Amino acid sequence: EQQTRIAGEIIRDIAAEREKGLVYGSAVRLRGLTRRSELNGKHGFVRGIGRSNSRYYIDVGTSRLLVSRANFEVVRNADADSMQSPAY
Repeated sequence: EQQTRIAGEIIRDIAAEREKGLVYGSAVRLRGLTRRSELNGKHGFVRGIGRSNSRYYIDVGTSRLLVSRANFEVVRNADADSMQSPAY
């Protein structure tokens, strides 16, 4: 029963991400960070949505950050083509 509940939560999280135009592996650029301002302008990849549904797990280099949706933009076209998502 618990596994069914968890699976349902994961499916809802994925659907919420897709509705916002975000999917696992989407290329993004960080912006507007105050505590870690040195990361503004850095590129990363979406790795999931946090439990609050307002923050996303973003991999930047070897770090995984939990970032508010207001602090990154999806990178499209040529910007995304020049980036490669690390294999896990």
